[in-house]
Amino acid sequence: MSWHFEVDWNDDGNWVDEGARLFDVQVRGNRNGYVRLDGGGLMGWDVGRLVVKLTNNDGRYDYMNSNSPLYANLRPGKRFVLKVDVGGGSEVIVMRGRITDITPVWPAGNATIKGESIWADMLRNYEHQVERNVAGDDVLRMILAEAGWWGDVDVGGSLQVLDMWTVQGMTAAAALQSVIDAELGAWAPRLDGTFWFRNRHYISDETKVLGDELRWDKTWRQPWKDVRDRVRVGVHELVDVASGTEVWQSSQAVAVPAGLARTIEVEMRSGNDMVWAEAVLVDYEANSAADGSGVDMTADVTATVEALAGHVARLKFTNNGGGDAYVVRVSLRVQVGAVNRLALMVAAGDGDDELVIDEPWIDDANVARDMAYFLLDRVSEGDAGGRVHLRNCPEVQFGIREGDKVELDVVTRYGVSLSGRYFRVRGVEHKSRDRNLMVFDTFLELEPLRELDEGLYWIFPVQFGVNTRLAW
Repeated sequence: MSWHFEVDWNDDGNWVDEGARLFDVQVRGNRNGYVRLDGGGLMGWDVGRLVVKLTNNDGRYDYMNSNSPLYANLRPGKRFVLKVDVGGGSEVIVMRGRITDITPVWPAGNATIKGESIWADMLRNYEHQVERNVAGDDVLRMILAEAGWWGDVDVGGSLQVLDMWTVQGMTAAAALQSVIDAELGAWAPRLDGTFWFRNRHYISDETKVLGDELRWDKTWRQPWKDVRDRVRVGVHELVDVASGTEVWQSSQAVAVPAGLARTIEVEMRSGNDMVWAEAVLVDYEANSAADGSGVDMTADVTATVEALAGHVARLKFTNNGGGDAYVVRVSLRVQVGAVNRLALMVAAGDGDDELVIDEPWIDDANVARDMAYFLLDRVSEGDAGGRVHLRNCPEVQFGIREGDKVELDVVTRYGVSLSGRYFRVRGVEHKSRDRNLMVFDTFLELEPLRELDEGLYWIFPVQFGVNTRLAW
C-alpha cells in the first residue's frame, strides 16, 4: 500500500502531498446509536476524526520555524484529503476534511496533525427563505451546495414533496437530518467526503459479505439504549394566512439619524403561531420626536421589508432628510404566507420509554401511523448490533463505507450462525500497526438493517391470492 496526505496549504486548490512523511494513521467516523438518548428523535452522525503522525526532522511543521516553506500557512482550517493505493492502481479516498491542530514533537523530530471530516463544515448556522413545492432530494442538494459541501454528493430520489420549506435557527446538519428523518431515509456523511442518501423504499443493490476476513476476536453487544416501547409521530398541517393579516407591530420608536439607515429583524406571528411569509408589506410613520409629538417626517424616511428564513423579516429604514427621525409606528402585514402547526400525534405502543419523531414536513396521518408502527417494531426488541475486526485485507478494509449493507458469513464461538443476517455500517475506524503503514486494524460498527427487505412495506394476508406490498 502507498499513502497520500494531500493538503491545500495555500487555500488555492493546489494540493501538496505530505504522504511520504506519514508513519502513523488513525481515522474514525460513526453514529453513536439509532435513537437519541432523550428519545427526542433519531441519532445524527458524529464528526469524523483524524490523527496522523509525520516525520519532522527539518522543522517543516514547526510554526515557529520561519525557514519552513509552510511557515505562513501552518494554521487550522486547511483542507486535506487522505488517500491510499491498495494495489493494482486502485486508489481510495479514506477521508476528506480540515486540519484542526498541528503539534511539533521535540526532540523526537515528529509532528502530529489532527483533523475533522467535512461534516464539521455543516455544523455552522444555516438559513434559507421559504420555498414552495420542492422535492426532498432537491432540498438536500440545495442545503449541501449553499452550506459549502466540497465533497461528492450521492443523493437518491426522495418520496416527499414539501409544500412549504424553510430553515431558520439551526445548523446545516440539523436541516439535512430534519428532511431525511421525515421520510425515514438511510443516510451517511461518509469519511471519504461523500454525502449519501436513499429513501425508505431503497433496497441495497450491493451486499458486502464478510467471512474469512473477520478476526476471531470480534465482539457483539445489544444496543439497549436504542430500545423504546412507545413511538409517537407528529403530523403537521399547513394553514394559509389571509392576505393583509398583521404579523408584527412595533412596541417602541426606532431612531434613524439624518442621512443614515437602520436595520432591524423581527419575528412574524399570527396569534401564537409563527408565520412563514413569502411576501410582506410595511406600513409606518416617522416623526421628529420619539413620542410622535413633533413634526411628521414620514416623507423623509423610506422603508423596505424582506421576508427572511423561517418567520423572520428584515426592515430597513433610511433617513433622507436633514434632521434626525424616529419611526414611531410600524406594522407588517403578510401578502403570501402560511402557518405550519402540529395537528396531532400518532402513537404506537403503550410503554414509558418513548421515541418521538416530530418534523414539520410530515403531513400525512396514514404515513405517520405506518412510521410509528415500523419504528416500534424496530426499536422495541433491542436487535443485536455488533463490532467486527478486520486485518490484512486492505481491499476489503478500505472498500467499506458508512451506510453499506453487509452480511456476516460466520459462526460465533458459541456456535451461532450469522449467515443471512444483514446489517448496515454505522461506524468505521482504521488504525495503523506499523511505521510502514502496511498493516491496519479496521473496526466496523454494525446496526440492524432497516430497509424494505426487513419489513418496510406492509404485507397483507394471502386471501388476496398473492402477498401484496403496499408502499408508504
